[in-house]
Amino acid sequence: MKKVLKVILGIVLSIVLVIGLLYGLFIYMIKYHVETVARESYYEYEVVIQSVGAPLFFSSADGRLLLKKNDTIINKMDFTLSDDGGSIREEVWSVSWYKDHVGVVIQGTEQDDTLYNLYYNGKTNSSVVNGQDEITT
Repeated sequence: MKKVLKVILGIVLSIVLVIGLLYGLFIYMIKYHVETVARESYYEYEVVIQSVGAPLFFSSADGRLLLKKNDTIINKMDFTLSDDGGSIREEVWSVSWYKDHVGVVIQGTEQDDTLYNLYYNGKTNSSVVNGQDEITT
């Protein structure tokens, strides 16, 4: 009888462990997994858009913009994309290069276009734009 209980307990613990690992993997993929979506370069500078996690059903998607110089990160900015449950992808961004910063416009179907300025000196700012005619390239 004791052997049967030990076998049953071993099976139950194995199932609990597998369920716990699968749950942990699911949470990691939804909240923390970082994936580079696209990148654009200008001389020694490079701007990278990354997805952080994944949208669940029709929720917003988290993303990150990185500005690099010679493969060293000099600026980083997080953002949220409201695009009817759509993920971060190459079609949601446009990049404009300036002498002191790079401007990245993020466009989603459920949000106003947002301009993120990443300066070469490490400063950042963002603003909502009402149309592409307000953005100078």
